[in-house]
Amino acid sequence: MAFTSINERKKEIYPLPIQVPLEKATKQSRDEFKQHQGFIPLVDYNGYQIPYESLTYFLLTIKDGLPQLKCSFIDSFNYIKQGAFPLDNTKIKIFINTRSDINKPILIQFKLISLKSQKIQNYDIVATIDLDNIYTIKYESYPKLTSFEVLKKISSNIGLGFNSNINSTNDKMNWLNYGRKLYQFLRYVVNNSYISDKDFTSYYIDYYYNLNYVNIEEELKRDISNDECVVDNFYNEALDGQKKEPKKVKLHLTTDQAQATSLDSNLYIEKFEIIQNSTKISLQEGYLKTIFYYDTENKEKLIFDLDTLTSDSKNAITMKSVGDDNFFKANFSQEYMGKIDRDNVHQNYNYSDFQNNRNLQELDKIKINVYLPRPNFNLYVFQKIFVIFVNSDQTPVNIIINHRLTGEYLISNISYEYSQRTFYQIVTLSTRELSADDQELKK
Repeated sequence: MAFTSINERKKEIYPLPIQVPLEKATKQSRDEFKQHQGFIPLVDYNGYQIPYESLTYFLLTIKDGLPQLKCSFIDSFNYIKQGAFPLDNTKIKIFINTRSDINKPILIQFKLISLKSQKIQNYDIVATIDLDNIYTIKYESYPKLTSFEVLKKISSNIGLGFNSNINSTNDKMNWLNYGRKLYQFLRYVVNNSYISDKDFTSYYIDYYYNLNYVNIEEELKRDISNDECVVDNFYNEALDGQKKEPKKVKLHLTTDQAQATSLDSNLYIEKFEIIQNSTKISLQEGYLKTIFYYDTENKEKLIFDLDTLTSDSKNAITMKSVGDDNFFKANFSQEYMGKIDRDNVHQNYNYSDFQNNRNLQELDKIKINVYLPRPNFNLYVFQKIFVIFVNSDQTPVNIIINHRLTGEYLISNISYEYSQRTFYQIVTLSTRELSADDQELKK
């Protein structure tokens, strides 16, 4: 699913479907294939469909703003040795079926980056999204445009859809691409984009060929109390063969095991892992950063302080030296940017790069990877969502909420992993603050 946007443009890229030769297959084989669709991803390597039983590992994820693929399989028919050995620019397609009339299936084509043989007939593949234009060097100029207008124009030029929750940006200038590859230029434009001192931005290309340009702070402030999602019944439908009417429920994720067997089981978190990087990031970057440079246009030295954004919630614990004001004041950093000519850049060009990247770093302080055994295709990257964590020692009568972890998160990545015959959707949750528990709220 693409980012919910107030500005959008439809894509023009549609990969050819994967052709599965089932004409001569037995009815049992055809039925087994249909039943597996939605439980296991379909991988087409160079026109060869990797059998389900031969696929040993699969990971579809977004890295550095681009979809990437890793997979391992056993070539039991020696297909690679007999004519399908990868040449330059070899293609791989993957298909993930949502079994839903509302949520679109994932069909995406990749370029093979590397193929490695571990053992006889065992192969590991790494691939990146197949978009020729973004990997080639460009020499282009975008005169007197904002970053929003530049990104929308680029997406149109290369056939991508465009989604954004941004109306406009305050960064009109002459944007110059002097020999960067297009994916590098995209990153440069977003890094130096500016809306206001209270906003920061990021971007990604999703699994549906859309460029998503997002005001992260705007999404973090969005009221999600009325957000809903469509319940996926396709697992039950696959077993009993009956089509059911779609049902909408309040959008949330939860570790409550009672959710695992309910009709809306695509909200259930089977397991999770917490990654706490707060102190590491704080020691590396400081709580405050002083940035200074020499402005050659006005012949003066400019100094400005950069502090990361936080919410106004009264029950939020900001990850900034909790309980130790002395260390908070002492832990700062400085950076000198040298001489800068601002004649051809927007007014906040130098500040915006630090503002965007430093606030994105702040979101990496607390990350939680949650594993959904029933993929929820209503979710999208950079979506704000409410997550309920319950303690493992609860009983059906006495549900014990983990108040420290329960709260609102930003989805910073969505991956799909198939390993040890199990298919998971991995949703990476990010936050720059935790919730206060009952005792702390009383204080």
